[in-house]
Amino acid sequence: MKNRFFVGTALAATTAVVSACSTGENGETVAGFPGSPAWFATASTETKLAYYSAECKGYGFEPGTPDFAKCVKETAREMRAGANQSMANMSQQMSDFGKGPEMYTTNCNSFGNSINCRTTGW
Repeated sequence: MKNRFFVGTALAATTAVVSACSTGENGETVAGFPGSPAWFATASTETKLAYYSAECKGYGFEPGTPDFAKCVKETAREMRAGANQSMANMSQQMSDFGKGPEMYTTNCNSFGNSINCRTTGW
C-alpha cells in the first residue's frame, strides 16, 4: 500500500513540475508553480519580486507605499514557509516509506467465557 502511495505521489509531483514550467523575468526557465519548492529553487530574485508585487497590487496595495512593502515582505515570508513545510512533508513521507511495513503481533488468551487479546507493534 505504501509503495503505491509513494509511486503515485512521485508521479504526481513530477507531472506537476514538468507541466508548470514558465519563463521568469530574466528569461530563466522556472519550474513549478509559484510558491512551490521547485519555483523557489529556479526563479530569480527578480521573478519572485515581480510575483509578490503582482499579488500585493491585486490586494489593492499601492506600489511605493509602506503598506505595499510590508505586503511584499509578508507574502514572501508566507510563501517561503509554505515551501519549506512542503519539503519537510515530502522528506517525512520518503523517510516513512524507507521504514517498510509496520508489523504487528496479536496474542489472545481465553479463560472461561472471556477472551483477552493484546496487539503489539515492532
